[in-house]
Amino acid sequence: MEKKSSGRERAYSHIRNTILTNPSSVGTFLNEREIADSLGISRTPVREAFMMLASEELIDLKPNRGAFVSPLNGKQVNDLFQARGVVESWSAQYCISHNIDPTPDMIKELNLQKTMALDDPYPDFIEHDHAFHCALVRATGNEFLNQMYELLRARFITFGLRVMHNNAIRRIEALKEHQFILDALLTKDIKKAKKAILDHLDMTRRHLD
Repeated sequence: MEKKSSGRERAYSHIRNTILTNPSSVGTFLNEREIADSLGISRTPVREAFMMLASEELIDLKPNRGAFVSPLNGKQVNDLFQARGVVESWSAQYCISHNIDPTPDMIKELNLQKTMALDDPYPDFIEHDHAFHCALVRATGNEFLNQMYELLRARFITFGLRVMHNNAIRRIEALKEHQFILDALLTKDIKKAKKAILDHLDMTRRHLD
């Protein structure tokens, strides 16, 4: 069972962090056998990884055809960023209005990002990036909001990985934008916090084009 789980997780990580982050994968079918051979595992854990990725809506499983990387149209991408902006902006307002301090965990994640060199693996950077934002939403204590945000998690990690894949300098920009968000939260400035969050998401969206 341990080997099976390990193979599935390796396949999942490889597909999500290596294959799906490459823009050329969009609009193509994933080759189950090639992935299995490249990782030195059987096809079963690859199929299981496909099911995990399909549940996160990162790929579509087409009957008798396989795993397809469906492109999102411009409206779908904009809708996703809009949804995330609503959740994070509301979270900032709620925390400040209710004297909740989300910044300790956010500072921790930002500091971890700052210690990473530009040539460090960008999937690690993106994981800390997501944890930074999750800390803000989690601090509200709203269970349903957290569940809604988690539905966006996989898609936005993939978006972030694609941005970093295309432009490594984006790391430096993202760190500055995270600091702006953090500074606004520390000074309890709701207007600035919302603006910093929406500006950060807007810059990420632009880099996807």
